[in-house]
Amino acid sequence: MNRKASLDRIFDEQLETLAVALRQSTIGYYRSAVHRFLRYLHTAYPKLHHASQLCRDPHIPGWLRSLAQETPPLTNRSRRACLMCVRRLLDDLISNGQPLAEGLILRNPTPGFSSPRWLSAQTSISGKRPPARSATLPNRQLTFQCPTAAPCHRNAHRRVPSFAD
Repeated sequence: MNRKASLDRIFDEQLETLAVALRQSTIGYYRSAVHRFLRYLHTAYPKLHHASQLCRDPHIPGWLRSLAQETPPLTNRSRRACLMCVRRLLDDLISNGQPLAEGLILRNPTPGFSSPRWLSAQTSISGKRPPARSATLPNRQLTFQCPTAAPCHRNAHRRVPSFAD
């Protein structure tokens, strides 16, 4: 069985299955992400012939590095979209009985990471919750408290509590 008959075929079949339920533009995103993923695998691992040979390390981290090094560079949002599309396809393939390793792309890759919490500056310093809508917050500033010290969610800025005057 050659690579075209295995890796490319199973991804194409899964995309056809998804096309029944998703919009054509959404399937375009999936096709683009799969194309980038398979192009990387074909180039970097020419001896990878079967889906069962796909491993988290070195295949997935290498692909993520290749996304970051593309020219012209992809935005963080585009890289995240590629990651989510390929993860969804891999999860669907596993649930359909394809011989793929579980957890190739993890939803929460940082061990011990909990969902981000928005806290006031007062809370992050003292550890105590201030009263709701308190006018005593210093400069009404909010601090994102997350183990990675970076926004972990695309829409996190929309979850900031508003403090009315």
